[in-house]
Amino acid sequence: MIALSDQRHRASRQGLLGLAPLLLLLVLGLSGCVRHKAATREPGPNLLLLTVDTLRVDHMGCYGYSRDTTPNIDRLAKEGTTFLKVFAQRGSTWPSLASILTGLYPATHGVHSNGVFLSQQTPNLAVLLQREGYSCHAVLTNAWEQRWSGFAGKELANKDPRDADAAALARDWLRENAGQQPFFLWVHLVAPHAPYDPPADYRGFTDSDYDGPLDGSWVSTVRLMFQPQQYKEADMAQVLALYDGEVAFSDAMIGQILDLMEELDLLDSTLVVMSADHGEELGDHQRFLFHNASVYDAVMQIPLVLRQPGAIPAGQRLDELVQSIDMAPTLLELLGFPVPASFQGRSLLPLLEGASLPERRAWGEWENDILVARSADYTWWSNPADFYPPLVPRGLLEQAGVAHLERNNHLVLAREALFDNRRDKDQQDNLAADMPELLGSFRDAASIFMQNTGWTFGGKPRASQGPMDPQLKKQLLELGYPVD
Repeated sequence: MIALSDQRHRASRQGLLGLAPLLLLLVLGLSGCVRHKAATREPGPNLLLLTVDTLRVDHMGCYGYSRDTTPNIDRLAKEGTTFLKVFAQRGSTWPSLASILTGLYPATHGVHSNGVFLSQQTPNLAVLLQREGYSCHAVLTNAWEQRWSGFAGKELANKDPRDADAAALARDWLRENAGQQPFFLWVHLVAPHAPYDPPADYRGFTDSDYDGPLDGSWVSTVRLMFQPQQYKEADMAQVLALYDGEVAFSDAMIGQILDLMEELDLLDSTLVVMSADHGEELGDHQRFLFHNASVYDAVMQIPLVLRQPGAIPAGQRLDELVQSIDMAPTLLELLGFPVPASFQGRSLLPLLEGASLPERRAWGEWENDILVARSADYTWWSNPADFYPPLVPRGLLEQAGVAHLERNNHLVLAREALFDNRRDKDQQDNLAADMPELLGSFRDAASIFMQNTGWTFGGKPRASQGPMDPQLKKQLLELGYPVD
């Protein structure tokens, strides 16, 4: 778009170009033909984006966890900057990753749920960097079916364990492509996603004397959720230990990728970004273990760590409230490229440089049923239709032998909620009835947000695309998503 602006400036200065050529340039610009010429720029730093599916921040060392689950990510945090309050727009993989890559709210990019495809006309980080001469490649363990534009290559890692397969594919690509041109490599790992079944070498957090029924499988975890009276504290501890083992496994695969980059002398010339699509409930509310039904911070809060020597301060920890949609504009600006005016996120570069940004709320959703907002200290949501999101597919209930309890297959969420996160981090005490003035400020802000973005309660998702492909539906059901 800068090139287009330059064309317009020259046309105005010379006074010789008519309306028709300008319209032609506009059409070409929108189609991606008018862009920056990479040859006129010095090669920029590479970009490595590492996202981990279902990664809960308070189970990471750099976010204060007592177990040594993330030594490699912790190293990135020590050598870079960690954002402590980062919130996703949706506690579901496809919408959240779309917001990370596009800098847009789901109401704008249209991906409100898993299985909904991103419009090919929606620019994302890969499209923009490809135009700047970057070689863009993705290695994905989840959401591979999504139509991610701009990637010259997109590989599905589906050999078990999938994170090991993803790390191997990423390393192979780095060996073959290092040094040829600036690259954008995106690797999405999935081990912390249920079922919780870490490789043998990553089961060290479990109790070796445990002989109970929890093995981390779909069946055992669903039974725990629906028949909690039959389980003991040791059973829940086993679930958490297995989950932590999966986190440690993903971290180890990240370490393998970083070690190779260091061996290839690429690490210090690369902007490394580590984040997640969403977190995991792990029993905090209604014994729900997973994520797809939740709008609590346990699911909506995500990590964000950035490392680039000479550009990003080492050891910095920033407490300002930021969102998934802020990642794409921040990365573009760090790489030296302009941020499209269409982005709804904002660059965090001022914060990285020690300056400040005006405070603003983070906004999330559960499709078009629940609107969520986060301020520095409070979480609020509005659920006017008393919608209770489904927990798991009916097929999982049948497999676990608890289909007779289907009446409990939903997460009960208040019509309106307000939590003080300074004193109630687990979000158990709803203050909506006790703080009417603060409640009113959130309601007023929500009205403005809805007006600015077009988000509406009960509105039909913009990207509704008819019946879902049966194979895709099967894959989503296998991941525990109630799309049936």
